[in-house]
Amino acid sequence: MSKEHKLDELTRRIVNEVGKEQPSAALKLNIMQALNTQSKAIRYRALISNRAKVIVFILLIGIIGLSTFLSNDDLLTPVLGNFSQFVASLSVNLPNNFIYGIVVVGSLIIVQIPILKKRLDNN
Repeated sequence: MSKEHKLDELTRRIVNEVGKEQPSAALKLNIMQALNTQSKAIRYRALISNRAKVIVFILLIGIIGLSTFLSNDDLLTPVLGNFSQFVASLSVNLPNNFIYGIVVVGSLIIVQIPILKKRLDNN
């Protein structure tokens, strides 16, 4: 007799001695109850609240309005003067509105990272 034949015979004998296990009649009901108690209803919550969206919208409209209706840069030059000098030293000619846009997007990203981290830590 080969090893495989002996192993097969041993397996058949053990299965016959122990017998096949029959599941209970309420197996499906027990599984469904366990799944229902484990699963919670997932409630969708937006990462950015409606109030924050309105504030960002108002800020963007204000920035667009200021850049459109103010012909001179007297309002934002003191704030972004050093940055404009740095860009000028790179000998790259960029319009001021582009620089303002980069600064605004960068500041929004810097503000958004801690908010998102806090929200993800709470979940």
